[in-house]
Amino acid sequence: MKNLIYLLFTATLFLATACDKEDDMTSDSSNNHDILRCKINGENWTPAGGDLFITKPYDLQYYNDEKFLVLSASNSIDEFPLNGGLSIFVKNINLGEHLLHKDDNSFSSHNNSNSDECKYYDVIDSSFYSFINISELDTVNFIMKGTFESSIINECNDTLRYSDGYFDLHYRF
Repeated sequence: MKNLIYLLFTATLFLATACDKEDDMTSDSSNNHDILRCKINGENWTPAGGDLFITKPYDLQYYNDEKFLVLSASNSIDEFPLNGGLSIFVKNINLGEHLLHKDDNSFSSHNNSNSDECKYYDVIDSSFYSFINISELDTVNFIMKGTFESSIINECNDTLRYSDGYFDLHYRF
């Protein structure tokens, strides 16, 4: 009888702690390969609203022969921290981490809520470690997974800091 009570107590304790899990922005246990999310200045952001690419508000292009990646996303919902979009361009892409800078590998964004002179963010903040990390590249099923972070500045010296960026997407070529 003591063993049964001990077993029930242990199982209850296990279930209680398993349900108190923190929100992990970098993983997803589903097999849904349509995930793109990040935080912008600490607030959760996902592509949504007006479809940027006919059926989805994001697009991932990967050209295996040239090893070139283009990731674009938009959100046209005013309540989000960015009413606009982001673009990541990387040449010579492969598995692993790639630094983002102004030349071959870049990160840019636009915020439609800003005035015209402050709308475009295309200067990467050199004091921030900006990168994209490709963790999985499936060239048979055309799926790419990875993470990214960057801090970019506009002409008005406003900063957008992208953190906890994660994607698990089908790509086109």
